[in-house]
Amino acid sequence: MNAQGGVRLWLGRHGETDKNKGANGNGCDKFQSGWSSNLTATGKAQMHDMSEFFIKQAPPDGKVKIICSTTRRAWDSATIFSTGLFEANIEVIMQQDPRVRERDIGKKLDGKKVPVRLSEEQIEQDFKKHKRGEPREAVLSRVGNFYGELKRTPEALCEDAGTLVIISHNFAITAFVGMCLGLDWESSLKKLSFDNGSVTLGYAVPGNICIFEDAMNLTHPFSMPEPVRKLWVPEANLEVS
Repeated sequence: MNAQGGVRLWLGRHGETDKNKGANGNGCDKFQSGWSSNLTATGKAQMHDMSEFFIKQAPPDGKVKIICSTTRRAWDSATIFSTGLFEANIEVIMQQDPRVRERDIGKKLDGKKVPVRLSEEQIEQDFKKHKRGEPREAVLSRVGNFYGELKRTPEALCEDAGTLVIISHNFAITAFVGMCLGLDWESSLKKLSFDNGSVTLGYAVPGNICIFEDAMNLTHPFSMPEPVRKLWVPEANLEVS
């Protein structure tokens, strides 16, 4: 944990891929729960920009732990992000965690066009009928397991790093942030959506995870509201109720 007694949280969605260049209101052009999508030039640039913003706006005290999904696009995004930190002489620990991977929507839908209005019922019906993909209970279970571990013992999960960076996906981040905000799954899907290369900020102490709603889904140009910055910069005083 950092000198203030907490762990800074940085939730980043992976960069743009060859399957979501034409992203619609769901932040994705085609379903891509599998491993095969690659970052575009724009996606790589998004992660370079994210790394530069991290270094400039929130200089960490001590090391940074990066946890990323097991998909190729998340690992490639995390690698680009971490390279900038290495070049800035910041100690980094990288780890993959399947609990924050994207939702598996099944082979029937994977690679297909995402409708402008994504139907949760459509995914659930396909699973129940064909037993393909991942039901919402499974998504909430694994993301909830990760959320619970971070909430109970942030210092153990972060290996004493002052900042935890999570590089993940729209579905997984939606579930995680929804849990932090006390939203159910349906409300989370209606109220939350995270663009490629976006950043959501938070803070964790044992027993409490705070998501800063005034600093959610930061995109280009990046900015950090002053109330959030006071909790993020090393010299700030931490006050968590």
